[in-house]
Amino acid sequence: VGPSLDTAVSEDVKKSEESSSLTEVAGKKKSPLSGSCVLITGAGSPVGLALIDIAKNAGATVYAVSHSSHEKDIREIGVKEWYPLFRRQEWRAEWSGKMNLIVDTVGDYDNYPIFYEVMAPRGRFVRMNTTSCGKKYVPVLGEQVKVFSALKDYKGSRINNTAIDYNVFYSFNDDQELFTEDLAYLYHLLQMGKIEPRVFSNVGFDELQEEWEKVMGGGANGVVVVLPWKD
Repeated sequence: VGPSLDTAVSEDVKKSEESSSLTEVAGKKKSPLSGSCVLITGAGSPVGLALIDIAKNAGATVYAVSHSSHEKDIREIGVKEWYPLFRRQEWRAEWSGKMNLIVDTVGDYDNYPIFYEVMAPRGRFVRMNTTSCGKKYVPVLGEQVKVFSALKDYKGSRINNTAIDYNVFYSFNDDQELFTEDLAYLYHLLQMGKIEPRVFSNVGFDELQEEWEKVMGGGANGVVVVLPWKD
């Protein structure tokens, strides 16, 4: 009989922490993000907040835009500056030519010309517009006009053509060992009570659409758990 999951997780975490400590002491490892300016759009979502934390721990100076209702959560986790997403012209002027990396979790093509303005020379643009079923988000017919209009614009086209598409499903298949380590560490933190799921609501199928609209409308933060057996 092999070791329990708890034992395996503890050993993996211990090895990871020891390796990290030795690396820091030796001063041999430095994140490529260290000293850079990183912009997270849609920063108030659970994914956005995690990206802020990752970028900060990597030594980056983090800037964020989001729905106004998420300002409190973002300021608590800590960013250099924050703006509501809709005040595009203000954060465009304030951050012009500053961002070494932009990570977009929103997928609004209207923002692309402004991303062009705030990106530093040789900056990178990463978009995370993959649905939970692993398919690219395809705009509905009414939104396609906006997409094509934005892409005809030189600045929007430049951003679109140089975008790096991040697909978590491909990443998992390409680097399962890294994902296994990450999940083991998260499981350890969950056991220790240092993290917990952020659940917005538990609903049946008949309530799902209404709850999902609340979350997507920016008035809530967390996940909607579907209970098929709930009346």
